[in-house]
Amino acid sequence: MKKDDKPWSEQEENSLSELIKTLTVKDIAKMLGRSERSVNIKMHRLRLPIKKGGKLKELVSRNIVHEMLTQRIGSPESFRPTREFLDRIGMGQKRFWQL
Repeated sequence: MKKDDKPWSEQEENSLSELIKTLTVKDIAKMLGRSERSVNIKMHRLRLPIKKGGKLKELVSRNIVHEMLTQRIGSPESFRPTREFLDRIGMGQKRFWQL
């Protein structure tokens, strides 16, 4: 088991939510004893705003795709669109994930 394979505790997740308001990902990774990649992935999964250029990225007030997936399949994190699905909705993979 590698260093980054250890599960995140609830306390670490809460710390991450608070620390992102003031520190960079690199500093947070050092404080939590995790890699920068691990911190970035966790921030993405928790839907936390990502710090870019010294400013916090604003959260979208309403994500319609997220709401639709939650209603249809429960957990949007487990949704993996197939090529057939993307062809039917007439959208490329890159554009779909930008939404």
